[in-house]
Amino acid sequence: MRPSSRRGSAGSLAARPGPTAEAIFSGVLARDGSNVEALRGRGEVLAELGDARGALRDLDRLAPAGQPSVRAARGLAPPAR
Repeated sequence: MRPSSRRGSAGSLAARPGPTAEAIFSGVLARDGSNVEALRGRGEVLAELGDARGALRDLDRLAPAGQPSVRAARGLAPPAR
């Protein structure tokens, strides 16, 4: 893999869901709570992990959810209980 634009991109982190990706996105959001890429990425990761409330909390903060990855993450998030 080339050390090009993929390093640090939200898409590459969200492609590997887990506590580490979630922690990275959370760290970015701690510094910049309106970072769109981090909100989308953490929402996608939380949806993959089955945390519907957390995923929708982040995804709902985004502008209209027209982006395919946002719509997909919303579909993955199980109904909140």
